[in-house]
Amino acid sequence: ARPGRPTGATTVTETIMRHKLTLDGLLRSLPLFRNLDAAQLSELAGSCREVRVLRHGHVFRRGDAAPGLYVVAVGQIKLALPSL
Repeated sequence: ARPGRPTGATTVTETIMRHKLTLDGLLRSLPLFRNLDAAQLSELAGSCREVRVLRHGHVFRRGDAAPGLYVVAVGQIKLALPSL
């Protein structure tokens, strides 16, 4: 295991590799990016970065500025809006 990571924890990159996916392939599978050519997908993939969120953690909160677009590669996200 890597320092600072729980034993058995894997990165998204490791999970994608285990499932024989590439970042380009993951992006191409999304309707938003399906019509991009290989060079465009490669450029987009180059600007991506991995963000790990712990269970019950927050990706963003209501009112946060949008720094970009999130793509969930592994796992799931619950979108919850508090009652006003």
